[in-house]
Amino acid sequence: MTSIGPVQFIAVGFPGNATYEGRIITEIEAIEASGSLRVLDVLFVRKDPSTGELQTMDIQSEELRALAGTLTLGVSRREIEGVGDELEPGQAAGMILVEHVWARDLAEAIESTGGGVLAQGLLGPEDLQAIVTELARAS
Repeated sequence: MTSIGPVQFIAVGFPGNATYEGRIITEIEAIEASGSLRVLDVLFVRKDPSTGELQTMDIQSEELRALAGTLTLGVSRREIEGVGDELEPGQAAGMILVEHVWARDLAEAIESTGGGVLAQGLLGPEDLQAIVTELARAS
């Protein structure tokens, strides 16, 4: 089976008057080029201002298609509908799945020495601030 690192799902929202100007695609390409993260799937959705119908545009990597037989990846219909439910007509959202390649490579190095990863996870800014606050209280 192909080794894959931790996969993170990120959803972002945009007002109806947002101007995209290619900056998002440029950043996604830079993420891929860095080698530390691998973009597995990118999906943009927009709620039509007139009908309220959810319109989608999927950008899926070749690697994701190759892994589809052995792994369940990709932005699920449930995730799309969940994000879409939060949008007002005219608003848009972007969803991205990224693999943390550096974590996979580090885990493989640890395992090659007989060790193993005991736990892993991602902390958002709010979680990190709560930990810093708690540590400050304990000091």
